[in-house]
Amino acid sequence: MTVSVLFAGLPNHVNSRFVDRFPSNGACLIGSVAMKPGTERYTPEYADRVFERAAKVLKRRTDSDWRKPPSVKLVVLYLDAFDDGADCLFERLGIEAMILPVQVPGAWEAKTGNQVNRAVRGLLRESERALAAARDLMGVVNQEINSRRNKTCLLLPEGNFGRRFRDVTECVREASATRLAAEDFRLRLREVAERLPKDSKRKFVGQRSLVFNQPRRCTGSRRFGERMEDCPVAT
Repeated sequence: MTVSVLFAGLPNHVNSRFVDRFPSNGACLIGSVAMKPGTERYTPEYADRVFERAAKVLKRRTDSDWRKPPSVKLVVLYLDAFDDGADCLFERLGIEAMILPVQVPGAWEAKTGNQVNRAVRGLLRESERALAAARDLMGVVNQEINSRRNKTCLLLPEGNFGRRFRDVTECVREASATRLAAEDFRLRLREVAERLPKDSKRKFVGQRSLVFNQPRRCTGSRRFGERMEDCPVAT
């Protein structure tokens, strides 16, 4: 499974070397949104930059041949600051991407050539592990929207389910952040779906008693562009 990868949170002097050495086997690095030294690690403004970079690249790929759905599988990897600072990334991107932390102590503080090289080696190693976990989680998403289209909660419109949709968001977020095992993720998604309100025909019922009929296919990304014909995390 080839995935599109966007990296976040690397300082400028580490970022350039990491990008040069990022392997192309099964992953395409579509960008890395570097941070300037001395700035706060993750802010809403920085999350906007990450979102805009992803949206620009994915929209360009779609516009190149909008009649043929692109094979977009988006993973956002971010350098873990070991705090809650990355919450803004999840809030901005929602469940349109698999967002996974990469933990490499000392990567932000690296200054000398040896320190930077050590940080880059650690980033490459941990990125590979994170991508393996992301592929497993994406496999579950694929199965849900292709084989359980009328039963999955992943295709529900967020605006029509209000606070109840937070359970869906939190399920995907926790699975990504903790690299949850695929089978556990599958079970939790179905538990969340079971808790959502339904009518007598087992169709999901949103706010104002609107019954949601699942589409025959995933018809669009809620966030990354109006003509995205496939869900970024799933196709």
